[in-house]
Amino acid sequence: VGADAGAGAWRAFASVFALTLTNPMTILSFIAVFATIGGDAAITGTAAVIMVLGVFAGSALWWLMLASAIAAVRQRIGPRAMQAINRTAGVFLLGFATWQLTTVFQGQYT
Repeated sequence: VGADAGAGAWRAFASVFALTLTNPMTILSFIAVFATIGGDAAITGTAAVIMVLGVFAGSALWWLMLASAIAAVRQRIGPRAMQAINRTAGVFLLGFATWQLTTVFQGQYT
């Protein structure tokens, strides 16, 4: 069971990692951050490596804290509460999608 769970976790990590790398908004966000923080043309290779490692460490720490908090909360709530949270989140997502489609079709986006 442990080996199967480990393989499943790595498979999930790899798929999310690939999805993140192909997300255009993620790529544009990183370009904007790096252009703002490290826009100096005289930046050295060492400074660039330190900046990339800092972004990686900060991102990893954020996701570790977020996943740990969600896991702790999830252990304390029952299946019915989890189902209610999932349904509420689904309703919000559908509402947001409807709002976005309405905005697009009304011509407010150029």
